[in-house]
Amino acid sequence: MNAAIELRIIGPERIISFLRPLACFPGVKAPAKPELNIIRKLVQEFLKSSAILASLLLHFGQLGAVAQEDRLKLRVVGSIVLGEPDSPSLPTAIKVIGHYAYVAAWPNTTNGFAGVEIFDVSDPANPVPVALYQTDRVTYDVAARGDFLFVTEGLTVKGANHSGMLEILDVSDPTVPLLVGAVNSSEPAGGLQISGDYGYLPTGSRGTDSNTVGVLEIFDLRDPGNPLRVGTYESGRSINSIQVNGDYAYFTDGQVDVQVLELSNPANPQSVGSFQTNFPNTYGSGPAWWVQLVSTNYICVTDGPESAYVLDIRNPVEPIFAARWPGGPVRVVGKYAFAFLIFTEADGTPHTYATTLDVSEPAHPVTLLAFAPIQNSWQGLPLTIIGNYAYVYTGEAGLLVVEITELPHIDSVSRSGSQLVLRWRGAPGMKLQRTDSLISRDWTDVLGSEGQSEVHLPLGSGPEFFRLVSP
Repeated sequence: MNAAIELRIIGPERIISFLRPLACFPGVKAPAKPELNIIRKLVQEFLKSSAILASLLLHFGQLGAVAQEDRLKLRVVGSIVLGEPDSPSLPTAIKVIGHYAYVAAWPNTTNGFAGVEIFDVSDPANPVPVALYQTDRVTYDVAARGDFLFVTEGLTVKGANHSGMLEILDVSDPTVPLLVGAVNSSEPAGGLQISGDYGYLPTGSRGTDSNTVGVLEIFDLRDPGNPLRVGTYESGRSINSIQVNGDYAYFTDGQVDVQVLELSNPANPQSVGSFQTNFPNTYGSGPAWWVQLVSTNYICVTDGPESAYVLDIRNPVEPIFAARWPGGPVRVVGKYAFAFLIFTEADGTPHTYATTLDVSEPAHPVTLLAFAPIQNSWQGLPLTIIGNYAYVYTGEAGLLVVEITELPHIDSVSRSGSQLVLRWRGAPGMKLQRTDSLISRDWTDVLGSEGQSEVHLPLGSGPEFFRLVSP
């Protein structure tokens, strides 16, 4: 049986190491559980080095073992205070238009700021506040169409009104946002999706107890000064999340995991498909409650605090399961996905861990940052990424500005006959190095690897460690 182990390490040196196939380890004489002896050898090797062993995972059916630290370097370069400095607000969403970022703010206190704050992000590392637009209700989301910003709102700041509202701002001059139109929604408004001339607004549910029904409201936005509600769509128990992709929309309704609507007649969408799974989550085998578009061909579905998966929607009316992602709640921003794992101790103490994925290929996500306590990392909840800067909500008021740097890493290791094949994303000057031991760390260049993206090496008789270095 082929067995492999993965060791995630944290230490002064970022090491990306591949070990030869397990049968080549010296001293292994086919014990009843050979992988355990190998684990013991490797643990001793790592503990003798200056690296600190963080976690140990055992896998079967692979050719070799991977020891790797994080593939991203995150550095906090600044922070953003929302609203009043003595009572800063919480961010709920960000929309970037040109050189400006529009941040929806939720008051942290009853007297805090609710509305939209606008920042000049010409220099993403140093956002400059330029304007405030205050609302009577807490703001949930912001969306854009041309020179207009659409702000969805829910409860009043004092919590007295349970209806929602959609306000439209003219932001042709971002430093002077002007209210040009507004329309009430039947319930607190969620994340607006705009497709062409129409907006699709999930407003939760109406009714009580077992008689609740999910509600999606549809607005004609051709005249921003006079938005018109032109239809509603009811489904399940509560519509809280929707994503529009071309002529189709995907939403969660609290009853079936994902429903599919056809939007050729925007004011009268038709149900054309659905997807249902019985993946267990913390609440038992319950319905999904959040959906996000990853690319034109994939959507990510959050199925509870400990479960997320990806659906292939190349056939829009028949979504197909493509992959599970680690963690539960997931935030997709560009090519990155930020996944969270939430659990509570018996005494009620909550813990949140975060990991970062590269989802350029959604069906084959690559872990860039291993799970770590959110308070000990800067992963947080990125609301947007501008260039290589993320604006991150960490649970406290305001936002952190975090610089993202991708580190060189080996993408795959495989065996081809009597050779070991290593592949990575090459760059000018980048080269592969190897050593026989992490104790001595006598690194030598692998000949012919500089500027390449793949090498084929003969299988050795003992463990070897590899890393990528850049000039």
